[in-house]
Amino acid sequence: MISYSFPPIKGIGSIRNYNIAQQFQKHFDVKILSTKNRFKLPTEEINVKHLSIKYLATLDYKTVKGKTHLKEERSTFQKKTKNISFARKLTESFPFNLLFGEGGLLYVLHGLLVSVKLYKKGYEVIYSSFRPMADHYIAYLSKKFHKKRLWIADFRDLPYYDAKEGVYLFPKFQMYLLKKIISKADYVITISEGLKTFFDSYNNNVIVLRNGISKLNIQELSKLMSDKFKITYTGSFYGSKRNPGLLFKAIANLVEKSIVNPDNLNLIYAGKDADVWKKHANTYSLKTAIINEGMITTKAAQKLQENTHINVLLSWATKNQKGILTGKFYEYLNAQKQLLVIINGEEDREFETIVNDLNIGQVFYNSEMNKIENFIFEKYKEWEATGDVSVETNKEKLNSYTWDEQFKDFLKKINQD
Repeated sequence: MISYSFPPIKGIGSIRNYNIAQQFQKHFDVKILSTKNRFKLPTEEINVKHLSIKYLATLDYKTVKGKTHLKEERSTFQKKTKNISFARKLTESFPFNLLFGEGGLLYVLHGLLVSVKLYKKGYEVIYSSFRPMADHYIAYLSKKFHKKRLWIADFRDLPYYDAKEGVYLFPKFQMYLLKKIISKADYVITISEGLKTFFDSYNNNVIVLRNGISKLNIQELSKLMSDKFKITYTGSFYGSKRNPGLLFKAIANLVEKSIVNPDNLNLIYAGKDADVWKKHANTYSLKTAIINEGMITTKAAQKLQENTHINVLLSWATKNQKGILTGKFYEYLNAQKQLLVIINGEEDREFETIVNDLNIGQVFYNSEMNKIENFIFEKYKEWEATGDVSVETNKEKLNSYTWDEQFKDFLKKINQD
């Protein structure tokens, strides 16, 4: 496994790679290649002692910036597309991303050397993750050396969301190169049917391996008896793609109608974009209701998600790109609390199907302000009457979203080929 993003490095991508490693280890002898930048980047405590990990020499922009990179990446995402910095375009575009982008040339060369040695020791399957592209560069070159090696290329995210975003220098060349690399993988795996549609034009063998939830956590959760009605969002906003404005406006409308008391509200946020949460709270005169937890561990975030009445998920969809089922979505499923999904853009039937099948909340769109208000008010009234908000999750369906079940289906699809 070639996984730059791997615990103890903090991030939802690291968690996906960690869970896949856990599953692979049930069937294979697994060796993981990750980055020595783990000493320089934000981390959290996850036990990896039971895994065999080789840390690759790395010299990239994160090696230099270290923990300060988070603040800079956040400001980059919050800029309008047309203002994407030249420096970011360099780090996203070949050959510059190979030289000093995430991973960098030293990481790629060291990874290739180790990969070749591992093949001689019998490691015949190679898994690489995105992001960064450096992981796929190593796998692509390794496949060149050993054509019989089976290569699984994972994309938990799209390389780009829209060509118009302008994230590349010489975009047509970058698209050509991307297609050439991805086409050489034996399998491409991604997180949803919506994203699969995107990758189908790059590779003939695209398989959906969604993020999963832990089987150990599928249990009856205790009631939350609280003197505050809690609405929680944990995660980032990525500029205008995820906009909490609709949520705050809906709540403000309920307050203005005097059917919701702002003194009874806790609008809880955890993540690196607390200033965005605060800005919207100020805009809608709800600043006394907000609680900003800041950057916290995954375990602490999960605790917040379990101790709330409504978890909010903000996503987006375009005509060509749907099914952006983030790792955060599965954390929310694991919490088994009422889920309020607001999608910015086109209808996303995949999202709707999962939420409806699990009976865990509702999906709304930008044009459905009244429906969002009604959903929040309905749950608020229940809290006023009982002190809690009930949710009758379909446990049988929820079990099919565990990592064990997801991976079992994934292996069946590979074996059928």
